[in-house]
Amino acid sequence: MEHNDLEHKLNKKSKIELEDKEFRILNSALVLFVEKGYHASTLPEIAKHANVAAGTIYLYFKNKEDLVNMVWRVNKLKLKDSLESAFDINQSYEENFRSIYISYLNFAFKNSDAFSFLNLHYHYPYLTNQNLKIDEEIESFLFRFIKQGQKEGLVIDGAAPLILSLLDGGVVGIFRSVRKGLLKWNSKLATDSINLAWNSICKK
Repeated sequence: MEHNDLEHKLNKKSKIELEDKEFRILNSALVLFVEKGYHASTLPEIAKHANVAAGTIYLYFKNKEDLVNMVWRVNKLKLKDSLESAFDINQSYEENFRSIYISYLNFAFKNSDAFSFLNLHYHYPYLTNQNLKIDEEIESFLFRFIKQGQKEGLVIDGAAPLILSLLDGGVVGIFRSVRKGLLKWNSKLATDSINLAWNSICKK
């Protein structure tokens, strides 16, 4: 498959169907970028980890920068779809908040490498404008949601980016505490996390 064909698929939908070798390359790149960092991970190492010939990578990606952008994009689109799918117009505002928040938590713990990677690489200069736009779309969706809660008198006053930063920081903190063994991820922790998050932003 040519690189432009993959770009076309990414532009058409957020749920991406990948060829087996393509998937293995992206997954191996994700694992190594998290374990070793982007700069310390080489294409031959990624190819070996994916169990493909070194030259196979170039059938799908022009270079390592192209590859890391695709890894970021595939996983960011997965997160975007997860968050947006959690919203249900037939639910109350609080129910939607809880659905979106648990969706984010579940994404973090079911996709731990992807979550770590996205948090480590969100500001890197090699990210394309197209990828940064995906991040902006997620933020726009969440900002609108927060402002709607404020409009309905359910959410505390304050800049939406500030409130989102506090909520996002909570998820990152919970994730790190679980990884350190300070907390255990289970249904009780999930419920407690959602309750604390809601209580931190709802108007009393």
